[in-house]
Amino acid sequence: MYPSEAEPPLKTTDGTRCGPVWRAAKLCVEAKMKKQLTIGLLAALTLTSPVWAEEVDEIVVSATGIPTPISQIGASVDVISAEDLEKQQITYLQDALKLKGINVPQNGGPGTLSNLFLRGLPGKYSALIVDGISMFDSGSNQVLWNDVIADGVAQVEILRGSQGVLYGSNSIAGVISQFSAIGGDTTNKVRLEAGGMGTQRLTLAGKGANRVLDYGYALSSFSADSISASSNPLEGATSLEKDAYKNRTINAKASVTINESSAVSFVFRQAAGELDKDGFSSDAQGISEDFKRSTLGIAIDTEVGAWQHHLGLSDYDANVDDFSAGNKTGERLAGRKSIDYRGVLALAEGVDIIVGAENTTDEFENTDSGFSSFAKAEVDVSGIYTLVQWEPVSPLNLTIALRQDDHELFGSQDTYRATVSYDAGNSLALRAAHGSGYRAPSLSELYLAFYGNADLQPETSISSEVGFDWLISNRAFVSATAFNIEVDDIIGYDPATYKNIQISGVSEISGLEIGAQYSPSGKVILTLDAAYTDSKKPNAAGGGSLQREVRVPRHQIGLTGEYSVNKRLSLGASLRAVRDTLDFGNIELDDYTLVNFRANYEVNKYTSAYFRIENATNEDYEIVDGYSTPDREFYFGITRKF
Repeated sequence: MYPSEAEPPLKTTDGTRCGPVWRAAKLCVEAKMKKQLTIGLLAALTLTSPVWAEEVDEIVVSATGIPTPISQIGASVDVISAEDLEKQQITYLQDALKLKGINVPQNGGPGTLSNLFLRGLPGKYSALIVDGISMFDSGSNQVLWNDVIADGVAQVEILRGSQGVLYGSNSIAGVISQFSAIGGDTTNKVRLEAGGMGTQRLTLAGKGANRVLDYGYALSSFSADSISASSNPLEGATSLEKDAYKNRTINAKASVTINESSAVSFVFRQAAGELDKDGFSSDAQGISEDFKRSTLGIAIDTEVGAWQHHLGLSDYDANVDDFSAGNKTGERLAGRKSIDYRGVLALAEGVDIIVGAENTTDEFENTDSGFSSFAKAEVDVSGIYTLVQWEPVSPLNLTIALRQDDHELFGSQDTYRATVSYDAGNSLALRAAHGSGYRAPSLSELYLAFYGNADLQPETSISSEVGFDWLISNRAFVSATAFNIEVDDIIGYDPATYKNIQISGVSEISGLEIGAQYSPSGKVILTLDAAYTDSKKPNAAGGGSLQREVRVPRHQIGLTGEYSVNKRLSLGASLRAVRDTLDFGNIELDDYTLVNFRANYEVNKYTSAYFRIENATNEDYEIVDGYSTPDREFYFGITRKF
């Protein structure tokens, strides 16, 4: 399991459950949250109160592998809390990311393939870690974001920039970590929702603890009649066929405390369902898939003397059956098995050392006939790493990290990362990060029938960023980050043969990310997230010229507002504006602005009712050329605690 896992805490002398330092700090710190604030940093972006107390410092674990106050991290980190997800009435994780300057184009309605563009790079450059387990799908060459439901979540961390030292390949753009709620007071909640596109949603989630057991769970059922994925009807057709979608997700996590220094944790997650699909260029009938994607993890954590040790095993398995006119045409099988060790030593006051080793095996097979067929193949990667976190003087924090991977096909791959953060006083923090990364060709890029190329080599990258975070007052906060990424020898495709090729040259991505929050009164919170991105890559046709990356808007703005009318009624609104986007074929996509409204009413301390309007202005727009997007849709829901 990866260091971002939300491992269960152990009991401590003060009665809270906090254990080895790499554990999910937020779950530990909630019980003793009165730590002094070095600087509010991004705490202002996930506040539970419109007036921000100067005694709360957000804790994150994904950036360094150990619980660290966010004010001491040199990299750019955004935190989305469980309360944020609840207020915004989020079902799928990708919808929460869109308001954070991240573009998530999707090929139609719910369940259709989506891609995530973080810092101007497509999804194959970003990792998703759910409770310490990588969700990378070797067959799809990316995370299947369209199936990740965000029920039962305690916290989401968005770690931007190259993170290869802790997370290996496929993390050049960044890493997103999702932590499940576990332990604490016993709570259970049922949710019923219905609305636009024939949507029906049922959720049961809860968490709790006793003397030796911490647990959390979420059972989710989502279905929608949806819309046609394709916006192009078949010849002679007068309407588009709806592409229905069903998703049933189980998420469970438990920890058993063995003694004062040891615990065993278990993680299980499964998403299963069905999706109707369209053809490559137009609406189609009778094409569908049944999918099942499962993760399973077990880990033991123990303290021995000054060392804290972690040993984890995890498994990701995906099985997709393809159908045409009711007949099965083949199946796609993808998997990832991992074993990892991590040790943490508090060497001296202000000096922590993390060492780790892991082995990962990816596999993929596709029995479909035709262009997507794929004989079973697998690849093995082993890695070792070390990270040192040092506070030489109180306002200054440094990290330096090194990693070496031994790839079965490509040999030794070395990466590094260094960060610095400095408390400049007056609640102003300065930070910078610099690191390298690599992305090995996936199994599908190497061996897929007709398209694969066994001669491909890894891409390499250099990533740099500088930024600041300023808590102007207990009502106002602002942050900004400028970044630059260079990727050598990207893997693309030959426009003449459609075969995967190595494109000579350097991709250049630069941009600026801005976040701000302001509370003009105790009842109102306004939040801004904006991003400018200039993403260019070498032209596959040669000649050394650079061309813009597709589906990367130059400008994105996200605005949200929350208004607490009284103790029972709260109102919210969000706006997302996207400008200047190209798609394949140099097609200019229309600019668009989406507006959503929502309301929540607390009937009593156990029951709440909510309502929202998505795309309130009924904007006609495309995120992907030739694919449909939803019209104005209304949703109603009710939650009940017990």
